[in-house]
Amino acid sequence: MVLAVRVDRQEQERVQLAVTPRPQRGADLDRMVGRFENEGLQTAPPMRIATCVGMAWAFCGRPFVCQKGLHPCTGNPYDCIRTPMRSAAPTPQAPVLRVEDLSKHYGSVQAVKSISFHVCPGEIVGLLGVNGAGKTTTISMILGVLEPTAGSIHIGSVDLLRHRSRALSSTNFAAVYAPLPGNLTVYENLRVFALLYGVHDFPARLQSILDTFDLHRFRNTKCGLLSSGEQTRVGLAKAMLNRPCVLLLDEPTASIDPASARDIRSTIRSFAARTRTGVLWTSHNMYEVEEVCSRVMFLSQGEIILEGDPRTLPAQYGKSTLEELFISVAREPLDLGALQP
Repeated sequence: MVLAVRVDRQEQERVQLAVTPRPQRGADLDRMVGRFENEGLQTAPPMRIATCVGMAWAFCGRPFVCQKGLHPCTGNPYDCIRTPMRSAAPTPQAPVLRVEDLSKHYGSVQAVKSISFHVCPGEIVGLLGVNGAGKTTTISMILGVLEPTAGSIHIGSVDLLRHRSRALSSTNFAAVYAPLPGNLTVYENLRVFALLYGVHDFPARLQSILDTFDLHRFRNTKCGLLSSGEQTRVGLAKAMLNRPCVLLLDEPTASIDPASARDIRSTIRSFAARTRTGVLWTSHNMYEVEEVCSRVMFLSQGEIILEGDPRTLPAQYGKSTLEELFISVAREPLDLGALQP
């Protein structure tokens, strides 16, 4: 009997078990293992599988084969050997957001100049730059609010310019400068956006979102009566309502107190990791960026001039902190030679 386990990388708790109907040996075993591997199944070492029946276990996403049979040393039929199965070689993940040669011109003014980047599933990428660098213009094009002068934007495999509605159904957005309608209650706002995004399980999703952002006591309060920090939390709840593939956050914690901001950052990290949502995050808080983002891009005068890990990038340019690097880029935006150690 051959055992093989496949762990769904999107939801590691979902495990599939494949079992052959009879013992396999020799060439038959080799063919069976080959077929499993071609189908994306992982198998324990063939020599161990060939002589035993067993069960498949998964602990924290790591598959194991529990083999019950005659132990090769003790001969005890009840001895059990757990063999961690070899991890499959990681396969490149298709980006949830792909921007290629994107430009936006206003007459002779080039707000965004042929930028290209991508965001992978579960990745939080920081888009950094001073005011006027082109961050909001870039986000507006990804949201379909502005039409690019040139270039392409793909949400997953969907071309935003050709299939706008389909692409944007997998996207969402939150920013302090885009509050929800103040004459509607928290419930009414979330209900309206659930209808717009086609959220079918709204009652259950509403309870989950209200729990996540501690908004139950404001359920029937008009958003215009909430504090700026409370309105920000409602905006983030709306942004996660449809479980987007791409989440765009423009300074999401700008109006929140430090304790709440820390909780929000933790919530967004957990959401991205659990749902494999790709996040594009803009902020002027370099401490926040370093804590949350796995990769950052510095935008200056409409161009991406630096990119890398926020924890190691400053040292590459002779700076001790990300904030120092940010200030240097702001003062000498296009003179990268001046930033070299």
